[in-house]
Amino acid sequence: MSDLNPKHELFINEYLQTFNATRSYLKIYPDSSEEAARANAARLITNDNIKAEIEKRIDLLKERVPSDIIQHLKNLIFFNPADLLDDNGDISPLKLKENKIPGIISSITVDEKYGEKGSSRRVSFKLTDQNKAIELMSKILKLYEDKTELNVNKPITVIINRVKPE
Repeated sequence: MSDLNPKHELFINEYLQTFNATRSYLKIYPDSSEEAARANAARLITNDNIKAEIEKRIDLLKERVPSDIIQHLKNLIFFNPADLLDDNGDISPLKLKENKIPGIISSITVDEKYGEKGSSRRVSFKLTDQNKAIELMSKILKLYEDKTELNVNKPITVIINRVKPE
């Protein structure tokens, strides 16, 4: 890591948490504009030393990622919201309490209304985005990459016609 300066190391650390180069760049260089961050992040992420360090750390993470993290992501991915409902289709406080998947509920909203005829209370739950969990799992396991490569092994014939000026 001797070829990396402290800001590069911070960028790598942030990138490995978000897998978003632009956001990582903005975190390290908060005074940068979005456009400059996008351009500079792309430059950093393709820098040979930084790229090698990121790949090295990902390889280490793959070896050390505890199976419980993978299991947690699997639980988030395969969670069925109906498991939180009672027989009447209402959210069951008991089932919420018994829920063994931490982080499955990302937010709770309570809407209380008071009027002449009484009051009402509505509780809404926002569940963790399963697509994000799938995307994170895919990134961790490097199941896909965000780039497309074109490999053409056939010769290309170019025909140039010269036109004589009149």
